[in-house]
Amino acid sequence: MTWLYVLAVILILFVIILFSPAYLEGAYSKDSTYLKAGWLFVKYDIYPVDEEKKKKRKLKAIKKQKKKELKDAKAVRKGKIPKEKKKKHLFGGLAPMEFLELMATIVVGMGKSAVTILRRTTFKDFNLDVSVGGEDAAVTAITYGKICSFTYPALGILHANSKMKNPKVNIFADYQKENVDVNFSSTAKIPLIMLVVSLLWIVPSLIKNIR
Repeated sequence: MTWLYVLAVILILFVIILFSPAYLEGAYSKDSTYLKAGWLFVKYDIYPVDEEKKKKRKLKAIKKQKKKELKDAKAVRKGKIPKEKKKKHLFGGLAPMEFLELMATIVVGMGKSAVTILRRTTFKDFNLDVSVGGEDAAVTAITYGKICSFTYPALGILHANSKMKNPKVNIFADYQKENVDVNFSSTAKIPLIMLVVSLLWIVPSLIKNIR
């Protein structure tokens, strides 16, 4: 009988672990930008990368660059012109407009698959503050309209399908400014088992839409 108790305890622990919420916390602004994930006692900083990881990535980038230079040199000798690849920047390297478009593309790009994961997701302290400026009143109005056109549909999907605690959204035109400022912060939580199952459905369609 002892083994039955042991088995029961193991099963209970297994269920608790699977249904414990994983979280993704992020913020974007001109002063502070970060993205981190966690689950139970495990925490991982996705952005910014710590110094040790930066060094490793830098060494890897140097090796990759040397290989590229050798490959380009061979291509030149064969009379071919090597193609220049555009550098891709992550979360913190995005301009405010690019950040908003990326977030909207991710949410809308999920399509019907979004409902599966969002219904089990809770957004805590969802804050989005966007002040839109431009060179003149006309540019400001056009930029404001463009931002609203892709931001509000994405927010509608989030609001309709997920649980949002204390959401605060403020998008406004500031005719005294010449640039766009975005301040965003939130924490998303979802049971681990739901996250894994949902990602298996979402990732393929998301990659297809972003491409």
